[in-house]
Amino acid sequence: MTKPKLILILCILILLSSLVSATNTIFCYQESANDSTQFAQDFAIGPPNEPNNISNGNCNQVFNGTYSFTSGFVNSGVAIDGNWTQQASGAGENMSINYTKPPKAFNAIWFTKASAGQFVRNTTIPDICFDAYPDKIRLEARLSSAAALNAFCWNTTDFLSIGQIGNSNTIVEEAIWWNVTVGIDDCTLYNITVLRITGKDEETNEDVNTTLNIFLEPIFSTGTSNSYELSGKTNYTFCADKNYSINAIMEYGDGTIYTDRKYYLNNFSIDISTISNVFLYHLNNTKASEIVFTVFDTTTGDRVKDVFIKILRYYPGENLFRIVEIAKTDEVGQSLGKMILADVFYKFIIESPAGTVKLDTGVLRILSLTRSFGISFVEDVLAVWDKIHGVSYLTTCTKGTKTCRVTWIDSSNIVQSVTLEVWRVTGLADTLLSSQTTTASAGTISYTVVEDTATNTYEARAFARSTNPSDWSFGRARFFDSDNPFFTDPANRLASLFPLFLLMVVITFALIDWGVVGIVIGSLLGMVVGSITGILPISPFYLISFILMAVILIYKLSK
Repeated sequence: MTKPKLILILCILILLSSLVSATNTIFCYQESANDSTQFAQDFAIGPPNEPNNISNGNCNQVFNGTYSFTSGFVNSGVAIDGNWTQQASGAGENMSINYTKPPKAFNAIWFTKASAGQFVRNTTIPDICFDAYPDKIRLEARLSSAAALNAFCWNTTDFLSIGQIGNSNTIVEEAIWWNVTVGIDDCTLYNITVLRITGKDEETNEDVNTTLNIFLEPIFSTGTSNSYELSGKTNYTFCADKNYSINAIMEYGDGTIYTDRKYYLNNFSIDISTISNVFLYHLNNTKASEIVFTVFDTTTGDRVKDVFIKILRYYPGENLFRIVEIAKTDEVGQSLGKMILADVFYKFIIESPAGTVKLDTGVLRILSLTRSFGISFVEDVLAVWDKIHGVSYLTTCTKGTKTCRVTWIDSSNIVQSVTLEVWRVTGLADTLLSSQTTTASAGTISYTVVEDTATNTYEARAFARSTNPSDWSFGRARFFDSDNPFFTDPANRLASLFPLFLLMVVITFALIDWGVVGIVIGSLLGMVVGSITGILPISPFYLISFILMAVILIYKLSK
């Protein structure tokens, strides 16, 4: 053989090998048309030449194929006895075979040996013959009068020649390799139950009729995916032929009584020795609110796609959580959940990738139609603080409208929530009038004081909450409601304050010869005059200062 031909043959073999390894199939071996046995050990060189791919011999069905021979065939029985050393013969005679297709078979390779001294031949059955019947294929081995064994297959109208498979007018044995897909299905083709999906009412935990659209995908190179639209039952079972890990997307709920929901499984293990149970909890459409989830990277501020959000509802009577929904973020880092506002406790487990927990929230109520989750892929807390410092915010109070507000803009989506608290400040025991929390990357929260504000001071305290660090202040603002022109008129306030300051200084220095006693008396006189004129309002701090100075004065005088 010349070197160019050798190189060409090697290239063809490499190409064929790559094609076999890339197909989403395994090979199932069938020894004879009406029987299935393990591959003969002395011929373990058949496709695909790897013992791990040799099937267990049953090809998932009972075979009822047939053989027929023309009358001149000699020792026809040895051609179907599984012995790959004895040969049958008959110049000009034919051997006809009907093979029953196994489930999931989509192609076949005919495995033949013409004589004891020749190699085994693999002949691929053309699609036109494979598809001629839905349940079988028809083959013929024709022994010519010359030294040749030729192969034929039925193509719906005639036998099609598919090549010479031997250099003699004899045949030792034949078998077939079925190219079959494998995976998980609704127990139509496979009979080992591995997964049961049951619909439940989220409120009562009772079984309910479930409308289910499901996509199942085995996670391995030879797996094939299946989709099903199912309805009218409370549970559905699925079967497989071996242990797998699968991905699944389930959409359920009828949209009338129960709201539409999604449930994702990722890298979910199934085992043919046990049945895995998955419960799909249905929420009454009248109680469901649509919550928009956003997941972002707390380091970069970028939204994160393909994040799994497990929604767990707390059942206080049973003191347990149940996973009522599993959502997954889309290309823009968002997803939808169907939940009950305000009245139910939930917690969230955020995984990215599936199985790796990035955030496990505490127990909380859902109070708004949006919810953000910040997750970190690094441990650099300073990077998070840099982003927090970039948030723009303003906290103000307006006396004329008796309104306090906080406004913020967070382009990096670091903020999980913002809270505005409004307090009545007395100096001793402040009173909380209002507390509002909103989950959004930008917005405004405001509160208008409705009580009688005369002579009272009010303070707004705003803060934001994130994942790490947890809280930081958005500042404070106050307003004081008084009719005294000292506080309402800036010009009057300045004109009154400066003379009062000078008077206090003069009185203090006039009594300085009296030492501490004189200074205290001067300070007390200044406070008394200020309160009588209304320039200095009476407040808890004012009274505390006055009392302490009076105590000091009495003490000094007693000495």
